Amino acid sequence: LKQYAFILDPSSGTLQLGDSIGNPALDSSGTGFLSPNAISYWSCARTDNPYYTGTLTAAQQTLLTANGQICATDPVSATDPTNGGFWINYSSMTNSAGKGFDLPDGELVEKGGASQQLRLANLANNYATSPATPRNLYTYCPSGSSCQAALTHADNAFATSNAAITAAMFGGSSSVNISTLTRSGTTVTVTTTGNHGFASGDSITIANAIPSNYNGTFPITVTDATHFTYPVTEYPPTPAAGSYTASLPGPSKSVTLTRSGNTVTATSTAHGFTFPATVTISGADQTGYNGSFAILDTVTANTFQYTVTEQPALSASGGTATGEKQATGQCPAPCMVNSAIGTVTRPLGSTTVTVNTSANHSFLTTVGKVINLTGVVDGSGNAVDEYTGNVITTSWNNPTNNRSFTFTTTLSPATPATGTITASTSSSPVSITLTRTGSTAFATSSGNHGFTTGNSVIISGTPGANESAYAGTFTITVTDGTHFNYPVTTTPATPATGLGGATMTATRGGATPDRTSLINWIRGEDNYGDETGPGGTVTIRPSLHGDVLHSRPTVLNYGGGVIAITSTSDSGGTRTATASAADVAKIGAIGVTANIKFSGDFTCSAVVASTTTFTYPTSNCGAAGAQTVATDSANVIVFYGDNGGVYHAVNGNQTNPPGSTMPVPGSELWGFIPSEMLLKFERMRTNSPQLNLPSTPPGILPAPTKKDYFIDGPTGVYQLVDSNGTTLTAHLYLAMRRGGRLIYALDVTDPTAPRVLWKKDNTSTDMSELGQTWSHPKVAKVDGYCGGATCDAAHPPTPVLIFGAGYDTEEDVEPPLANLSGRGIFVLDALTGALVWKAGPSAGATSCTGTATQASCAVSGMNWSIPADITLVDRDLNGLIDRLYAADVGGNIWRVDLEPAGNSTPDYWRVNKLAALGCWSGPCSIPSTTTPRKFFYPPEVITTSTYDAVIAGTGDREHPLFVDTSTQRYNRVVLLKDMYPGNDATGMTPITFTGGEGKNLFDATSTSWDGSLYGYYITLGAGEKVVNAPLVTAGYVFFGTNQPTAPSANSCTSSLGVAKGYRLQPFAGQYASVNFSGGGLPPSPVSGVVNIKQADGTYIQTPFLIGGGNPDCVGSDCASALGGQKPPISVSTRRTRTYWYQQGK
Repeated sequence: LKQYAFILDPSSGTLQLGDSIGNPALDSSGTGFLSPNAISYWSCARTDNPYYTGTLTAAQQTLLTANGQICATDPVSATDPTNGGFWINYSSMTNSAGKGFDLPDGELVEKGGASQQLRLANLANNYATSPATPRNLYTYCPSGSSCQAALTHADNAFATSNAAITAAMFGGSSSVNISTLTRSGTTVTVTTTGNHGFASGDSITIANAIPSNYNGTFPITVTDATHFTYPVTEYPPTPAAGSYTASLPGPSKSVTLTRSGNTVTATSTAHGFTFPATVTISGADQTGYNGSFAILDTVTANTFQYTVTEQPALSASGGTATGEKQATGQCPAPCMVNSAIGTVTRPLGSTTVTVNTSANHSFLTTVGKVINLTGVVDGSGNAVDEYTGNVITTSWNNPTNNRSFTFTTTLSPATPATGTITASTSSSPVSITLTRTGSTAFATSSGNHGFTTGNSVIISGTPGANESAYAGTFTITVTDGTHFNYPVTTTPATPATGLGGATMTATRGGATPDRTSLINWIRGEDNYGDETGPGGTVTIRPSLHGDVLHSRPTVLNYGGGVIAITSTSDSGGTRTATASAADVAKIGAIGVTANIKFSGDFTCSAVVASTTTFTYPTSNCGAAGAQTVATDSANVIVFYGDNGGVYHAVNGNQTNPPGSTMPVPGSELWGFIPSEMLLKFERMRTNSPQLNLPSTPPGILPAPTKKDYFIDGPTGVYQLVDSNGTTLTAHLYLAMRRGGRLIYALDVTDPTAPRVLWKKDNTSTDMSELGQTWSHPKVAKVDGYCGGATCDAAHPPTPVLIFGAGYDTEEDVEPPLANLSGRGIFVLDALTGALVWKAGPSAGATSCTGTATQASCAVSGMNWSIPADITLVDRDLNGLIDRLYAADVGGNIWRVDLEPAGNSTPDYWRVNKLAALGCWSGPCSIPSTTTPRKFFYPPEVITTSTYDAVIAGTGDREHPLFVDTSTQRYNRVVLLKDMYPGNDATGMTPITFTGGEGKNLFDATSTSWDGSLYGYYITLGAGEKVVNAPLVTAGYVFFGTNQPTAPSANSCTSSLGVAKGYRLQPFAGQYASVNFSGGGLPPSPVSGVVNIKQADGTYIQTPFLIGGGNPDCVGSDCASALGGQKPPISVSTRRTRTYWYQQGK
């Protein structure tokens, strides 16, 4: 998490994103991202940092000091102080502008910001002596009973000292990745990428190694934290079980070899060999031709023949086939399924192999699919290498029972043979027995062998199982008349490699991870051994702060210091107020004179008169007498989640307000880890199982899985602010996105003492439809809900929480499968979590039931999940929401009326479908043969006198990669006329593209809208998708898209596609766009008004727009989705005065 500011160019007035020393923050070279020299707020440096001393001006150094961006504790390398800060051991960092230091942090997301402050605060922690400090890290109710709401309670401490956090909560196995696997004799030595945590005697499963002999479950002996050994059988076995002879070769002849099936034909002019005889072949590159063989009775003057065994085996069996499953809705694509193999057969001389499974395999029967084979053995029980690993299917047989498929293999030995090949007959063979020590074979003959050291001796005969390495032609060393030895090649080969490029793994099943090491690692201890921190006394791991992907920072200003005035007295135009010494000191911390905020939004200058009194003017400064006021200063806290597993509360001030007791800006106040997330941490620590990417081959163990997410969704807010600007109540509502199917509600009224209000998941009463919580939980008040009581003067409306029911991972499949969750809308009591109202799917007609305080609607056609935020509309501007709009991934837009026909309690709320745009003529079938147009973002609404304009864009942002666009629907941006501007849409029929009762849409792709029909659509480019929420500001609609580009074989890097920002004139259907530099998925645009500090210390109020595609924009920020600009104003400049009233003012 990083903080920047807006700056204004003093000459042109251009608005830009700026860094903490007033320089433009974005890269001018066109990356669309941050400049390498940008310095974010909270990033800090030592005064002997070479960039600080050698690059920054004296004025810039002064600014850093004023901002509190000097940190003497930042580590520095004793051996290389010029380059070496915390990141000295990371080459990607030491080549940056700041070398190994955090300042400047620039475009490197790991450097600076909240991450640096978190590292500095815990730089050299001793986790044994201080298991729960100094970092405040909490979980919730790990025991599962007698839950304590206060996260600061000892029962919720996330530390080794909390016995309620057990090892079993982190999972039932422990898996680590292997960096090297080598063999010496029968001992295999394993080196892991980090501390394995195993103990001698543990049974460890080795997987993904080639040769496959290394794989299996073995008892291990631990040598240190990253090494252990285990036994393996070395081949060839000793003593040899086969029968062997040794002989000297006779005169040799050059030959050429060809093969048909098992018969080899040798050609050599006047070779002189006869039948019967034994011939020795040597020198062939294909070793299957070499050895001693009986000549067949087919000899001619220039040819002779012998037999070999064509490989791979003609018949094999056993093992498992793993492939992509048919689309049955059981798991997201690519969903892998295993099937037992019955037989594997191949006709002699054929390269086509047929695999017959023992039962219906359920594989996706598309030619060219990859199937992984493991455990296939021949008739002797030996593994068949050619039938092991990934194969590509060439046909699928038995279509009625799905039990057979074929693939093509390579036959061996290849024909014709290559190499300098000779054939010779041998002297009279002598029988021998064989033993082996290491890579030396020892032969004992039945009589005097007659050989001498240096002879090339032919070893032939009938090898036993796995004894082929004993046979061949070898140079011998003679010991005596009946003994000699020769070298052999032992197997399995060393070192081992990963299967298909996969990472080799070591897994301890049936045993929990090491609790102490894992908890301390989560807290920040660098104890796994796979990271390269600066060393020395530093114990913090560099990866402490995870990626902030979808959790937008939630910023709360808690206001200034509260001062309780107990009494006042007036003398002329001066009023003297009495307060406690502690409260008056809050003014004194700012200075003798400070601004104070009074009820009624008055701000006046106050002067400290004594330790318990201060004075201010009597006029325009609020009422006399006892009251509560506050200092006019910000106190900002930022809340957000990362995918390192922690939801953070961070001091968000640029500089702390006077008298503040908070740690330095950017510091973490506390972190929260829901107990539901604990199972994910062991994998994150060890990086095993590995990530399942599109390029990941099947057959890897442990089975690869997709990236784990934590509190990665949006945060909803309820904040009640006093008239003097101080916060009376602050609640947060934490959505998980892919992190889970649950929502946490936290009370952060005291930002240093968080409490759990309530928690809901899909197992909670009335919440079974809850999917992954993607939708932003929005707090609002409605006319018909008053905290469960009958609404009257004594029971006014109370806050409710409104959100879509979530995302269903059935949508990960293309085309999607029938959704099983997320198909609806929830409205909960924001304070208690009690269900107020819900909508969900109906198998029949729409029906609604319930009471005035709790109700539900089963809605016909609400069959698709709703991950998008819900759009709230207060059309009569009375401060109470009277209408909702919800968009789903089936291309439908729903309207919910909260005050139909004058009735406002939940039992009267009704749902109607405004539009069905997923398919051309209306709702898509389930399952759909082609992916529907999907809404992942909420519609924007503009009210007019005769209709309400509903604006939305389609795009499957969860499948952003390039695909054949002929299989996709073209995405569209639509403006729909909701012709029911009142509170009741009874009788509404859905708008479609093709019409039906005249409800068709105007095509404004290349023609301006004339206002006709029921709105218009704009068709986007092939593969182009709307990937953020539309924003109406200053008369325009802004939104962003991404269009993937085809991968290029000539490119060394992947492309993030073409990112565009659009500016739409909604009532003309005219649009323009800009290409954002760097591509990718631009975040949703944001607009507002900010006060920007000028060089003279004064502030100027300035409108801003971030992420708006404005072709008229001037400045370096215009081509970046992160850039700031002044929005173009496309509304009347005529102003009329309006009056407003707020209770208590």
